[in-house]
Amino acid sequence: LSIKDFLAINAMKKGLKPLDFTIQINLLGALLTLGMSIYFKSFDKLQHISFTDIKSLGASFLAGLVEMIWSFIVTMAMKIAPNPGYPKAITELGVVISAILSPIIYRKGTLDTQEWGGIITIILGVVLIIFDTDKSKHLGK
Repeated sequence: LSIKDFLAINAMKKGLKPLDFTIQINLLGALLTLGMSIYFKSFDKLQHISFTDIKSLGASFLAGLVEMIWSFIVTMAMKIAPNPGYPKAITELGVVISAILSPIIYRKGTLDTQEWGGIITIILGVVLIIFDTDKSKHLGK
């Protein structure tokens, strides 16, 4: 789990709703990004971006929306799971999907033995975490 995940779990234990936490972290992230852009004077580079390109704006908006929804789903899952690490372990399967699809999408080579070994290791790790038979140790019993 990341520091953000530990903060989310702690905030929810104190009564903060998952949606509120998700909105707060996304808003804070956007404000920090804007602040850093201004501080490092990279904000002026925005003038070279064509804001009339509806496809780019639409893709950026959609990516942000998907990220916010995904963040909410994972935060909600961490709240209701017997172990907050379960949803995070499942999300790591995204690495597997990316690794398998990247050579296909970008038409650049294939996966070698070491890469397939990494993929299998991730899958086995997730399976071992999720199908751990002694759930009582995670429930504080």
